[in-house]
Amino acid sequence: MKPAVFPMAGAGRNRFESNPCSFKRGLKEGDLTGVVCFHAQQSVEKSLKALIESKSLHPPKSHDLILLNNRVDDLVQLDEDTLSKLNQGYIDTRYPASIGLLPDGLPDPEDAKAFYDYAREVYNQIKAILR
Repeated sequence: MKPAVFPMAGAGRNRFESNPCSFKRGLKEGDLTGVVCFHAQQSVEKSLKALIESKSLHPPKSHDLILLNNRVDDLVQLDEDTLSKLNQGYIDTRYPASIGLLPDGLPDPEDAKAFYDYAREVYNQIKAILR
């Protein structure tokens, strides 16, 4: 039985459905690549937590994508290198000015686009599993 909470609807709605403009604007404006990285991490996190809930488990109170992925790696195979990079842009953030920063600074536009594409791919994969 699937849980009542579904990340693509209601308050837990995923970034792709609740705020697609932040992605599009961030990809257009080079100085907002950190925002794209931040929202991509949030999208993947919410998708993974929905998948964890679908297994009738409680998602851990963690933002660590690798930890979350390990709970559902029997259902979906995700690239741990990309999850690790997204973690760096979110978990290591402590202050608003550093949102989406990677160890070397803001992601370049190509990295931001890759994060966006990856988050969209994860979202679509998990949405298909939950149907």
